[in-house]
Amino acid sequence: MNTLSKPERYEQLYLDIASRIGEMSHCKRNRVGCVLVRDGRILSMGWNGMPSGFNNECESGRETRGEVIHAEENAVAKIACSTDTSEGATLYTTLAPCMECAKLLIQSKVCKVVYNNRYRFDAGIDLLNHAGVEVVSYDEHGR
Repeated sequence: MNTLSKPERYEQLYLDIASRIGEMSHCKRNRVGCVLVRDGRILSMGWNGMPSGFNNECESGRETRGEVIHAEENAVAKIACSTDTSEGATLYTTLAPCMECAKLLIQSKVCKVVYNNRYRFDAGIDLLNHAGVEVVSYDEHGR
């Protein structure tokens, strides 16, 4: 018997989808995936990787190449090319946003971020909280 509430089950579903999307990444060190959802509808998705038309080599030695686009950037760019908007959407992501992605999400009017794993710095989460964006760490809830 499933003890999770309906919203919790959907949260898990979208995080599972984000994880699967992250598998599309060619990055070797850290594959990140995300989905933007509003009103039960997936608006956009993204994974980290090189810009269109570039080779898929995301690392140079032990360093991530500067050209790599983060999953959140890809998802927001894809929705920007559509007739939809991310206003009021929730971002489900496998990795907490960095500072640059947090700024992008705030400007894109995303209202909630749900993530599985902490980023190496908390500055992005701190900025989202400061801007009034609801932030939920899935691991903190023991799920």
